[in-house]
Amino acid sequence: MVKNLLSFSVLIAGAIFFSSCKGDAGPVGPQGIQGPNGAQGIQGIIGPAGPLGATGANGATGATGAAGPAGAAGSLTNVIYSSWAPAGNFIDTSIHATTGGSGLAGGRRGFRTSASVTQAIVDQGICLAYARVTPAASAQQLPLLLVASVSWNLWIEHTLAAGRVVFMATRPELYSWAAGENTRFEPISYRYVIIPGGTAGSRFVSGPAAGYTVQQIKAMSYDQIASMFNIPANGSNEK
Repeated sequence: MVKNLLSFSVLIAGAIFFSSCKGDAGPVGPQGIQGPNGAQGIQGIIGPAGPLGATGANGATGATGAAGPAGAAGSLTNVIYSSWAPAGNFIDTSIHATTGGSGLAGGRRGFRTSASVTQAIVDQGICLAYARVTPAASAQQLPLLLVASVSWNLWIEHTLAAGRVVFMATRPELYSWAAGENTRFEPISYRYVIIPGGTAGSRFVSGPAAGYTVQQIKAMSYDQIASMFNIPANGSNEK
């Protein structure tokens, strides 16, 4: 027992000795090398949407873009035009008598056959006809009064029959069409433009003439019609 007390006394004395010998804490040492990043944690729950912000002011108007290419010419759908050609000698004398009294003396007619003139065209379509004295002359719509001299005039008009366009020439003077006078107007050439029916309430409902009335189309000059339907100066699209 005396031996145990002695050992315990030695331990206490050593502890007191070491405790009394401990000095102040030294300075903090340098930071060590940073370790690798840890794995990404689980994404948290998305919070509620915030309130809608106020509308921003309109930006300045951008510069005007370049003009696009010109559009294609108006469609010729269903519009038929003939070539320029003589109607033929006015040799048929059956349309008027050659005696005076009616103011329509010496009436004759000539024909141009055309498969484009169907009965539907005769009944519902429009056929505009034009005449010109020479190829360089302006085209004029029929009916037309051509004045050859003070006493020799010719009233020219046209009508349709299935398969043909009929050109009629009438002498307004009260005397007959003398032999040989038929050749006086042979240089005159004729052309016709057929516009099939496609109207509602007297107005065209499709194509380049859409919105125009039949009377407005008939009142247009040859140049206006040629421009509207893109009709060339010569040639035909008849089949």
